[in-house]
Amino acid sequence: MKPIDPSKYRRPICLQKPVDAVDAGGGKVRTWQDAFSGQTITSSYNGTVVMASVKPLGGRELLHAERLEGRGLYQIAIRYNPDLTYTPQMRVYDDGRYYNIRSISDVEELHQEWSILAEETTQPE
Repeated sequence: MKPIDPSKYRRPICLQKPVDAVDAGGGKVRTWQDAFSGQTITSSYNGTVVMASVKPLGGRELLHAERLEGRGLYQIAIRYNPDLTYTPQMRVYDDGRYYNIRSISDVEELHQEWSILAEETTQPE
C-alpha cells in the first residue's frame, strides 16, 4: 500500500449537509450545517475543517435566468476517515466558494483517500 503524502492536502474546506425546515407560512426553507458538528455555517470555517486537495477538471457555460453562467468541475481529495460518512447531498464550502457534490468514491477501495467530484455553483442553494 502506497503511503499518502500529507502535503497534498493544503486547502481547508468544510463539508455541509442540508437541513430542511418549514417556515411560518408553511414554505420549505433550506439551511446548511457543518456535516460533522451540527454548527450552522454562516461565515468562513465556523465548523469542522477538513484538509483537501482541490483540482479543476474543466468547465462549461449554462444559460440560467437569461444570463450566461460558468460552472467548473473539480476533483476534491480528502484523507479517508472511517468515522465520517459522506453523501452526494452534501456540499463543499471553500473560502466563499460552494461546490455541489456529484459523486464520492473511496479511491481504489484502499481506505486511504476519498475522491469527490463536485461542480462549483455561483450561488449557495
